[in-house]
Amino acid sequence: MFAKRSLIILLVLVALVASSLGVINAQEPSAIKIAVMGQDDIPSLDPSLADAVSGIQVLTMLMPGLTILNESTVAVEPGLAESWTAETQEDGTVVYTFKLYEGISWVKYDAAAGEVVQVTDENGDVRYVTAADVLFGIQRSLNPETLSYYGEVLAQWVVGGEEMISIEVGEEGVDADALAAAKEALGVKATGEYEIQIVAPGEFAFLTNIYGMWMAVPQPAWAIEEYGEAWTEAANINTYGPYALKDWSHDESVTFIVNPFWAGTPYIPAPQIAEVTNVFLEQSAMVANFEAGELQFIQPVAPNDVDRVAVEYPDQFRTGSDTCTYYYGFNTEKAPFDNVHARRAFSLAIDRDIISSLRKSGDAPAAFFTRPDMVAAPQQADWADTEVGLLTAPPEEREAAAKAELEAYFADTGLTMDTMPAVTLQYNDNETHALVAEVVQEMFANVLG
Repeated sequence: MFAKRSLIILLVLVALVASSLGVINAQEPSAIKIAVMGQDDIPSLDPSLADAVSGIQVLTMLMPGLTILNESTVAVEPGLAESWTAETQEDGTVVYTFKLYEGISWVKYDAAAGEVVQVTDENGDVRYVTAADVLFGIQRSLNPETLSYYGEVLAQWVVGGEEMISIEVGEEGVDADALAAAKEALGVKATGEYEIQIVAPGEFAFLTNIYGMWMAVPQPAWAIEEYGEAWTEAANINTYGPYALKDWSHDESVTFIVNPFWAGTPYIPAPQIAEVTNVFLEQSAMVANFEAGELQFIQPVAPNDVDRVAVEYPDQFRTGSDTCTYYYGFNTEKAPFDNVHARRAFSLAIDRDIISSLRKSGDAPAAFFTRPDMVAAPQQADWADTEVGLLTAPPEEREAAAKAELEAYFADTGLTMDTMPAVTLQYNDNETHALVAEVVQEMFANVLG
C-alpha cells in the first residue's frame, strides 16, 4: 500500500497534519472512579473489521496487540508480547519471533453476576491467550471473505499475505482448497503455545508497529463460531485486555469495566479507573454536557467552542500532539479522478491554511501523508521547488496552477465544464468534518468554477 501510494502522495488532496486536539478534563484521572466521556459512535468492535478511530481506540483497551506505541515517545514497546527477535534470512526475508506473556486469560462480563469472569472451555478449563489465537486473528483478517479493510495494510508486510487476501471470492465463497493452501503458505506460524513467528518480506523499521495493530490481535475463534456477526455484542464478546466490555447500547453509550484478571505489565499497567462510560454525542452537545457536570472528559472540543472554553477553563483545557493526517482521497477508478490532471486540479484548489485555522486544533498544512516529526519523514521545505511545493504556495500561484491543471484535464479528455462527470464529496458527518466539507466545496466552486 505504501509503495503504491508514493505517486499518489504527490497528487491527491492532502489537507493538513493534525498536530493537536482540544481536550477538557474536569479532574485528575486518579480521582475518577466512574468516568463518563463523550465520543463518536462505534461502527464495529471486530478487530478484523474496525476502521474508525472510535472503535480502534476502544480495542486498545479491550485487546492490546503484540506491541504498543508509547503515548509520550511514540516508541514501539511490548504489548501482549513481552519480547521479540528478528533474524534476516538469506533470501532477504526477516523472521520475527514474538514471545507472548503467559497467563493472560480471556474474560467476559457476566451481567447476571455483575462481574468480569474468566472464559472457560468445554472442559471447564480457563482459556488463556495463546499463539494459536494470534494466528487465527491474522488469518481471519487476511481471509478475503472477511472483507477486512485494514487487512490489506497487514497483508503486504507478511510473506504470502497479499496472495491470501487476493483469492477470488465467488458466489459460493472462497474455494476451500485455495484458502487452505494460502494459510499453509502464509508466513505466520504458531511455533509454541506462547510463541508466534511472522515472516516479513524484507527489513523495514516500522514492522513491529504494524504487527501490533488491531487487525493482527488474537481473536476468540470459539466465540466467533458460536455467535457469528453478533460476537462483539457485550453479552458475547471475549477479550483479555485491561478492560472488559460491560455494556454497548448502540447509538447511545458504551461502558467498560476493569478486568481484575489483568495483573498489569511494565508497559500496560492495571487500570486506576474502575469504570468508564463513553456517551455518543455531537461535539456541541459534549461541551454542554461537560458544563452541566454530566461528563468528566471530552475530546475533541468543537471548533466553534474552542476559543470560549480555552478562556473559561484555562486549567482544564489542553491541546496535545496527535499522530494523524487529515486528508481527502480520490476514487481513481472513477471519472473524473481517473485522470491525473483532475486530481491535481482539485488538490491545488484547497487552501490548507484556511482549513488549519478553521479546525482550531493547531494543525499544520500538509503536502505529505507523513508528519514531518516522524522518523525519516519528508520535509516540505525540501520539496518547495517541486509541484509538491505548489500545495502550500501563495494562493495566487496555487490557484493559477489548479486552473491550468483543469484545462489540461479538458485537453486530455475532450470534455468541458458542462460535460465533465459530476463530483460527489463524501465525508464523516461529525460537526467538524461537515464544516470542513462545506468550506472545501466552496473552494472547489470559487477556484475551479
